[in-house]
Amino acid sequence: MLSYARYIEALGQNGALFSEASRQAPFATVAACPGWNMQDLVSHLSDEYRFWAVQLVAGDATMQTTVPTPIERDDANLEFDRNESELTRCLEMADNGAECWNWSDGDYTSDWVARRMALETAIHRVDAELANGATTPIDEDLSLDGVDERLDVHLRLELLRNPTASLGGTICLICSDSDVAWTIRAERGRLRVRDGRAPASVALVGTASDLFQFVWNRAGLARFQVTGERSVALNWSRLPAER
Repeated sequence: MLSYARYIEALGQNGALFSEASRQAPFATVAACPGWNMQDLVSHLSDEYRFWAVQLVAGDATMQTTVPTPIERDDANLEFDRNESELTRCLEMADNGAECWNWSDGDYTSDWVARRMALETAIHRVDAELANGATTPIDEDLSLDGVDERLDVHLRLELLRNPTASLGGTICLICSDSDVAWTIRAERGRLRVRDGRAPASVALVGTASDLFQFVWNRAGLARFQVTGERSVALNWSRLPAER
């Protein structure tokens, strides 16, 4: 994990880029989220900010706090800016280590929320930029942490709920701009991750930013040097994943 302050910084940086990109193409189709246009994406991320701000203020690690339904909604982009500012304020007031509920099976603190929102904002910033035709890389440190979170927090739990999901082999993800790699097997509801390179059915070599986007199904194989069974790499997109 990165520092609490780094997550808040990344949230602000990527939130500003997201806001700018979403305003440039307000009704563009969001390719990574079937059925959504840009306004849907803006509302989704805005609602996430609002939800977690309420959990932080509640400070209750034992249960989820209900979020009141707004009586009326403002312009989606204005609401996004307001909710981002409020979430940032709540994170700064809570400070790291403050008690806070989350939907995972551990780390019921503000640190978990700061990490989750920084990483989700970065991925959705890419979604918004893609609608305009060009993206900027996600910072290396955030990307490396994002791959770890995708594996340890999301995929591990998603496989438990989807015991028939399988990768059909082993995949090794290798960073071209950092001395980091992961060797991954996902089958029958179980996830096995080994840090570093190891023999695998297929290996993908690419930047940390591209690998982070790959594990969230935002980057295709064309961005990578691929060695081995491409079918296993293609199976990654069939593993359970949120938007």
